[in-house]
Amino acid sequence: MGLYETTGHHPRSQPYRAGVVEPRLTAAAYGLSNYVIGSALMQATWLTGEEPAVRQAAGEHLRANRERYPALAAHGPLVVDGDWDTGFALGLTWLLDGIQASRAPST
Repeated sequence: MGLYETTGHHPRSQPYRAGVVEPRLTAAAYGLSNYVIGSALMQATWLTGEEPAVRQAAGEHLRANRERYPALAAHGPLVVDGDWDTGFALGLTWLLDGIQASRAPST
């Protein structure tokens, strides 16, 4: 039995309950899965014990190369004050809202 069968949290379950149908359902499941995986990978990469120095170096690089990376340079820190949970929750809410808004209209 896999993780999704034991937890009941398959990436398709939330969009399905929101009325998302194929082919959007598969796309939504991939989007949610990739968001979670990417967030975990990003957090694990940044939380190395050298986080303040790495963040400072990254910020300096973006400011020095503002013309090459204007959107990144203007965006600010990836995570404000190391608050990964709030950043994750905001991104997930935004993603779920977009999935729900793009579901096929009711017939």
